[in-house]
Order: sequence, then C-alpha cells, then structure tokens
Amino acid sequence: MKLFSKKTKRALDDLQENVGEASVSVWRHFVRHFIKSIRGLHLVRLQVVVWFLLLAVLLGAGSLQLTWSRAGFQTNAFVPGGTFAEATLGEIRTTIPWFATTNSERTIARLIYSTLLFYDDSGNIRGDVASGWTSNDSANIWTVTLREGIYFHDGHPLTADDVVFTIQMIQDPEVRAIGASGWAGTEVAKIDDYTVEFTLRSGTAAFPEHLIFEILPKHALDQAPKTNLLEAAFNGNPIGSGPFTFSSIQRTAGTADAIVHLSANPRYHRGAPFLNSFLIHAFTSHGDIQNAIYQGRVTATAELGHPHVTDLPNRLHIRQAPLNEGVFAFFNTAQAPLNNRDIRRALAYMTNKSLIIQATSAQITLGYPILPTQMALDFPEVPTYDLFAAEEYLENAGFARDRLWYSSASEDPLTVTMVTLDEGGLSAAATDLARQWESFGVTVDLHIYTDSQAFTRDRLIPRLYDVLIYNIAMGSDPDMQPFYHSSQGNGVGLNFSNFNNPTVDSILASANATTNLITRRDRYNDFLRVWATELPSIGLYRSSLFYVVNPNVRTFPDHTTFVTRWNRFNNIPQFAVNTEPRLRTP
Repeated sequence: MKLFSKKTKRALDDLQENVGEASVSVWRHFVRHFIKSIRGLHLVRLQVVVWFLLLAVLLGAGSLQLTWSRAGFQTNAFVPGGTFAEATLGEIRTTIPWFATTNSERTIARLIYSTLLFYDDSGNIRGDVASGWTSNDSANIWTVTLREGIYFHDGHPLTADDVVFTIQMIQDPEVRAIGASGWAGTEVAKIDDYTVEFTLRSGTAAFPEHLIFEILPKHALDQAPKTNLLEAAFNGNPIGSGPFTFSSIQRTAGTADAIVHLSANPRYHRGAPFLNSFLIHAFTSHGDIQNAIYQGRVTATAELGHPHVTDLPNRLHIRQAPLNEGVFAFFNTAQAPLNNRDIRRALAYMTNKSLIIQATSAQITLGYPILPTQMALDFPEVPTYDLFAAEEYLENAGFARDRLWYSSASEDPLTVTMVTLDEGGLSAAATDLARQWESFGVTVDLHIYTDSQAFTRDRLIPRLYDVLIYNIAMGSDPDMQPFYHSSQGNGVGLNFSNFNNPTVDSILASANATTNLITRRDRYNDFLRVWATELPSIGLYRSSLFYVVNPNVRTFPDHTTFVTRWNRFNNIPQFAVNTEPRLRTP
C-alpha cells in the first residue's frame, strides 16, 4: 500500500510538472503569434482590410442568395379582410335608386342592391337575380325566371313579388321616379313565386338591357308613403340583396360631404366579398377628391378625368378603359337656329375632334351613335373637319361673314346657347368646342353647371339649349329608340335633340320589333343613312373610365370589357386590400 502511494505521488508530481511546462509553452506561443502580431498589425493593415471586405462580400452574397431563394418559393397573396374606400362625386340625399342623381348615390345603389341582369367582364348580358329570360317572336312578351335562395339583408327571400313591386313603384306617377318614362306602357305580372312576365307596348329586341335595374323589397316599402319616400325610414336604413349591407352614414359638419359605411354581406348569392367593409367617401368637388386620393385617405376613385389625373403622384395607378358611352353634341332641332339642317352641318364641319381628344385625354373619336363593337354595319360618310364646307353651308343657310356670321335677313349674329355639366371631360369638351366655333365667327353662349340636379331641372328636362354636350350610355345593344324616336323628345325621354322624323320612327319601331339579327342590321343601316343626312347630333368622343387606384390592391381584371363605368363593380366580391406571404405552388 505504501509502495502504491509513493508511485501515485510520483506520477502526480510528474503530471504537475508536465502541465506547468505545457502552460509556459502555450503562453510563449500566444505571445509570439498573437500579441507580437498585434504590435505589427499596421504593417499588414491592407491585407486585413482586404480580408474583412472579402468576408463582407461573402456574407452579403449569402444573404442575397437566401432572399432570392425565398422569393422563388414565397409570394404575397390577397387574403380576406380589410376596408376599401372609394371617393365619389355628389351629395347623398337618398339611398333609393329611383331618385339617384349623383354618382355617390348611384354607387350606393350598385353595392347595396341586386339587379335582374348585369354586364359581365366580357361586356355581355348575363343573369344576376335572373337565371333565364326568353321572348316571343315579336319581342313584346318577355318571361324572366328568378334564382331561388336569394335573400335580402334582413333575411326575407327575394321573389317575383319584389320584382313586380319595384316596376310598379317606378311606374307610379305619385312616386316620381327617375326613368319612369322608360317603363311607360309596360305591364308586369307575377306568374309564380319565381317567374315574372313583362308585356311591352311594342316589340323591343333590346329589352334585356332594361332589366338591369335595382330590386327593392316589397315587405319593407309597401306601407311607405309614395309621395314622400325620401322621408321614409327606409331611406335612412336601406335593405337590398347586394354584396354589401348598409351600416351608417357619417355627415361632415358644415359641408355636404359624407362617408357611407357598408359591411360585407356573407350571404351574397355570387359569393361573400373578400373585403370586410366598403366606404363611400362622397365629395362635392373634384378638388376634394383629388386631395383625398393624393393624401391616401381613399383607395380609389373613378371621378377624376382630364385634367385632374395629370397632377397625381406616380405612386398611384391610373387604369383607363373605353366605355360603351359617348359624348355627343346634341342639336335642338325643334327651335331656331338649329332647326335648320344646313346650320347643323356647318357646325359639324367646323368641329375638329382631334383637338377635343387632346383637351379631354380621350382615347377614341366617335363618328356615329352606334359603335362598331355593337353591330357590324355599313357606316355612311359624315362631315369631318372642313372650314370651306362649313362656310358653304352657312351661306346656303342665309348667313354672311364679317368676322362674325350674320343673318342676311335679320342682320343678327349666329348665336347658339351651349350647356353642359362639369362632370368627367364634359366641361373641357364644351370649352374647346365653343372656342373652335367662335374662332370661325359663331357666337357661343356657354353654360357649365356644377349642380347636376339644377342642370337636369333647369336645362335638360325643359330642353333649354341649342347645343347640349352630354354623355350617354350606349349599352351593348344598338337601341336607338330612346335617343331618336319622336316619342322620347320634349323632356319626356332621352331624345335630347327633340328629333322628330317619321321615317326614323318607323325604322326604329321595325328594328325593335324583331330579334332577327339580319333584319335588325338592315333597319339600323337605314337609320344611319338618315341620321348622317339630318345630323340631329354629332359624336365627339367615346368616353373612358379613368380609375385611379392604389397599385397594392386588387380590383377588376385587366381583360374587363366596360359597357358602363359601373362594370368596375362586376367582381366586387374579389376586391381585396390585405396580403400575407404564402408559399408558391410548384
């Protein structure tokens, strides 16, 4: 045991001695290869800097490679939720579409209510509430079948009773609904709970376009006073069956501005919206809308045409698309001086449409009341810019020029009263057209209205103008009866030229009385020949949608064909503002 202890002690002493020698050796090595190297670091600083730079480059390249690799399998995808805010123009006095006169009120109608039919993304008519529609051979009896399982926001089912009620209310003279004249002479009847029959006064092949109207609930309005619906409780809390439900309206103190709060309808029959809510910011001036979109207070607007879109920041996206709408100069053919065809033709010849296109930033000039995309026709020759021809026609009309054109009989200057609305590019078009005519010696008394209701009341309905610069919806079908049939003149309908031509009346009645495409094409060729000769109006340009929108949101598809500016809401259930990272599908 003692021997073992001595050996153990000797081994431990040897180990301790070896550890001590090793420690001394390590310290010397550390001093020689590290401490002394630090003292001479300045001698190799260039090499050190190069190595550190190389290390930084390698780390940066690694990070960049990681980012690229992540981008290869990850993307931002739109997800449900969020709020979309759109700026609109005009006061909000009503939420009932029968009285809507401003774009703010029309936007409410498009988002709260459903329609029987609508224009799809290809510009074709398809069913919304309607699942099908047919007509007899004479196109004067139309039968519409409704989809079952569609509900109003309060849970009541939408049935044929609601469709019949809506039309009968529009027709009722006590209601004083806008567009009532378009339903004059039409009888509507319930066949069963989901079938409605329309009997027209005469055949109308384009009748499906009349079926794009908002359907209101009978159970919520049948006891309301017809003569004072604007004071009804429904006007402050509307009920529809559309993609959004009405929540509240927030008025701005001291102004006519307002914000309408809408919530997503989870039971919407075309799919629950991605969005949680939709805000309609109603402004009364283009300047306020421009400020709101510039400051990011709204997501989008369709109200800023030329020249307002030219002053917006590059971070905003402007989506421009042609519409099946046209801006025309309508001549009041029922009164002097434009009851003279030669004067109308002279004004057409002194109109340079290219300059109007520049003034309005429009895309396409407009030559005819029917678009080539509506129907393939034999479009006749119409007057184009030619001042020599204009001079010839004015001389034929009995005018002589001495800087201004004067009547040879009365020695009065040729004066025309021109009116328009400050909406879209209308004011720019009217201002430029007036300048062109005045530069050729015609005196133009131009009136531009900012209040659409005053414009409609004081000018449009009584036809108090010689020339009206106005935008009309041309639809997908070339139905000319509302615009040029004599029954629609004198403030009754949309015949803004007060055009009264028995030949045209007969042609249009014949075109509408059949669904045969060949017959209709022949009749519309006949109409265009008379129109080009008589010139009750001249087309200026095809209207465009200028949709100013935040580029980081999803709205309508790029391939959308627009019949009207309201087509932007066709796929409103797919509008989205929220995104989150998602893995790409291989």
